[in-house]
Amino acid sequence: MLVESSLADRETAIGVIHRLYEEGKADGTNPSSGQDLDLLNRGLAYHLESRDELYQVANAQSCWLKPSRHIYAKLGMQPISPEHRLKGVMLSLSSALLLYDNYLMMTSLYLENGKLRRFLNQRDSAYEKGKNELDRLAIAYNSPSNRAVVRHAIKTYEKQAKQLAEVIQRDKDFAYLDTLIHQSQSYNMLKQSAELAFIGRHLLFMSTVTNDDLLELRDHGVNLFSSLFGMPWA
Repeated sequence: MLVESSLADRETAIGVIHRLYEEGKADGTNPSSGQDLDLLNRGLAYHLESRDELYQVANAQSCWLKPSRHIYAKLGMQPISPEHRLKGVMLSLSSALLLYDNYLMMTSLYLENGKLRRFLNQRDSAYEKGKNELDRLAIAYNSPSNRAVVRHAIKTYEKQAKQLAEVIQRDKDFAYLDTLIHQSQSYNMLKQSAELAFIGRHLLFMSTVTNDDLLELRDHGVNLFSSLFGMPWA
């Protein structure tokens, strides 16, 4: 449910900003309505909650990246199997990559618009929204230590996945996580670049954002959602 809701959240957020541009509200040509502002605030609050849940999964499972025999001995536990370790690594990695993808394909669009950025960065106790929440997401995205952890997870995953290729193919849970990882934009970008950070306008694959780009990104989110869960979309 967490992955499904995150993908649906991304699709909705892209659709909202596309509509605001179409209606001339994103660039200030026309004023935003109270309903628009409420939708933006509720959307950010929901995204922050979803992000925290994904982060907890990514962080909780990251312990499998460096299993310690000393810790196992201290706890009186037997070391886990390579299969279970790989599954933990893949859970952590897929959650982290989803966080990165959400930033690339959704959050960055709002950060790039000065009007929306200033509004969403305002503190609003009615929505339990702190000050500079949007900027905090950018800081986390650009954290070198966060990127280093994810790159290490990618190397660990790719090494172990080769050794356990047969297990991945016959186990539906492995296959599902494998699909999430390989369909991630950030997975390929992190493999190709040592620095996944602000380059020009934040994005390597979206140096200029137009309405056509927003429609394409929205459709990509819908297609990914449909391919993973077999849900029809109009």
